[in-house]
Amino acid sequence: MSVTDKEREEIEKSSAPLIEHLIELRRRLIWSLGGFFIAFLVCFFFAKRLFNLLVIPFKWATQWAGLDPHKVE
Repeated sequence: MSVTDKEREEIEKSSAPLIEHLIELRRRLIWSLGGFFIAFLVCFFFAKRLFNLLVIPFKWATQWAGLDPHKVE
């Protein structure tokens, strides 16, 4: 399978120098870290509520098993 001249020209037109790729990578990493930081702050603000929500299945399981949830390790 050989690449035709038309396909080769399209590939060359779409290629970007290394610096442009690094700039794009930096921008995406900054947006990703910003989103992660915002999500962290939201979760930190609701930490107690989220923890209580995650503990509900544990409470149900200990009640079903007839155990004291405070003494289970």
